Amino acid sequence: MPLTLTQQSDIRRHLGLAVGGLWRTSPAAGTLAVGAAGYRWNQAYGLNEWRMNNLMPDEECRLTGSFLGGVALLGPLTDASGNPVPKAGDQVSVVVTGSFTGSPRTVTAVAVAGDSMINLASRLAQAVNVDSVMQAAGFIGLAPFGTGPFAQNYVQGNPSGNLALPIPQIAIVHPTLAFTLSVSATGTEGPAVTNQGVQLPPYAPVDWTQKPAGTLYGFLPILNALEGAWAGTSQNLDTSRADVWFSRMDERQERRKLYQEWRGRMRDYLFGIAGTDGGVIGAGNYVASGALKVGV
Repeated sequence: MPLTLTQQSDIRRHLGLAVGGLWRTSPAAGTLAVGAAGYRWNQAYGLNEWRMNNLMPDEECRLTGSFLGGVALLGPLTDASGNPVPKAGDQVSVVVTGSFTGSPRTVTAVAVAGDSMINLASRLAQAVNVDSVMQAAGFIGLAPFGTGPFAQNYVQGNPSGNLALPIPQIAIVHPTLAFTLSVSATGTEGPAVTNQGVQLPPYAPVDWTQKPAGTLYGFLPILNALEGAWAGTSQNLDTSRADVWFSRMDERQERRKLYQEWRGRMRDYLFGIAGTDGGVIGAGNYVASGALKVGV
């Protein structure tokens, strides 16, 4: 979307990585960071930076707790090679409904001659982004597709080596607001809602500002809440006996273990479990912080 600077520094912090520091060059201020080679040349640190800047919308939402809606574009096989190609003038409309000014709001994309399905998906995402009502409400439209014979999602053709023809989908994201989607079309298009505007797991009842404890979605909100709860009391770790109340003397240690457990879960989410992704941060060739293994 991409992740903000704050979100990226939170990820580094919870993973136990060192600070990133300034980029080496800046168009606005000339040379900034100079001197010794930074972490970006290190396998683990560099891999983390690449992944933070190259996540799919749903993957980012699982980190941030944002609300995600999805629309897929379906169409007939019409060209000589059997690829779905929209016809000029085909329209796809998405109605977004939620607790925002101007709801419900309809955005529409119109195909032009020579468009592929991926082009039409990009037009629909752009229609969300340039709509004044959607902008004011804080929505973002994304069409996360690459192009070319080696792209992960290649909808314009099916060159040798591609085993499937993916269905192009757009993502509509809002950081704090739940919403619903409905679709319609003219011509030969057949859009379908693949995901309503909801939050995605992981989730945990660790928001102690709510009574009883409220549920937080996303690795970063959960980790920030657990980190901040070390010095306070909780709904499930502060009591040893409830008839005549006895406090738990090891509450702080148990809180830290819970926080460490979630650190490990986010580590595995970003780097894979050892043996399936060439090694993971904190193990194998990607050792970045021995402290990260404590309590995980």
